[in-house]
Amino acid sequence: MKLCFDRRVVIALTVVGVGALAFSPALAVSLLPLLIVAVCPLSMLFMMRGMSSGGHCTTGTGPGAEDKQLSQQATSDVQAELRELKEQQAAELAGRSRA
Repeated sequence: MKLCFDRRVVIALTVVGVGALAFSPALAVSLLPLLIVAVCPLSMLFMMRGMSSGGHCTTGTGPGAEDKQLSQQATSDVQAELRELKEQQAAELAGRSRA
């Protein structure tokens, strides 16, 4: 079973747990379940924030920008081809109506 946790969250919560253990072992025992439960939602928040601020989904220069350029180029190519096909179809219909 593969789990996906943000490394920063795991490190931060480990530091909090070790700190609590050093200062008050009784507090650390009661804090441990909360820290374990907090790993998942905190990791999700960090990952979502990272994706929206350019961590994995880049906009600008880089692989994401190249994909966007290719997509725009493909769109313009398809639109140009569609115009050509409409012109051919109109010419064929005009030729049939004359005959």
